[in-house]
Amino acid sequence: MAKGLIALLVFLAVGYGLLLVISPSGVLFRKTLRKTPLAAPITVHRIEGDRLITASGSFTLAGVTLPTDSAHLARTHAFLQIATAQGIEVIRQVTPTSSILRCEPRINHWCGNDPMAAHFEQHNLNELILAMGYATHNLRDASLTALEHRRLSAACTIAQSLKLTSTDEGPPGYDRQLDHEVKSIQIGETSFIETRIRSALARNGSS
Repeated sequence: MAKGLIALLVFLAVGYGLLLVISPSGVLFRKTLRKTPLAAPITVHRIEGDRLITASGSFTLAGVTLPTDSAHLARTHAFLQIATAQGIEVIRQVTPTSSILRCEPRINHWCGNDPMAAHFEQHNLNELILAMGYATHNLRDASLTALEHRRLSAACTIAQSLKLTSTDEGPPGYDRQLDHEVKSIQIGETSFIETRIRSALARNGSS
């Protein structure tokens, strides 16, 4: 009887130890949270150049210029595939061929102590791609309003402050995103983008 109890306790202790190795948070099955899915998402089938191809046509991002360098462009396409995996919605059609779009990327939680494996959050895709350093702001796009341009400029300052678009290790336009393969968007990379944009606008006396 005593030996059986000892064996059971040892088994439970070993099992708990393995659980901590597999999941340091102590949660074997980490959760994925999706509170506000896109209401009417348009599926993006593929990306060609600067166009997002859907069943109903193609979309380009107003006020955004994608890189011309093939290596940079490949990573930008990889980012767009991740960001638009849940589809897109049109915030505003700026011209017949360009729009301001909404996306809902999956945001991975990298820390093993986090019981949440990932969550989904909505973003203005035009601003997100600039804030993460995968594209540049087309200041000459006359189809955007002054406020829309100011918001895109503010998004660019986020990438600059995080050194996503230039570093001392390379020439202007050096993109540290080239240092790794783009496979996911991590928590922290998209944190407080809207708050930072509003703060930048407030500092410049815009709203």
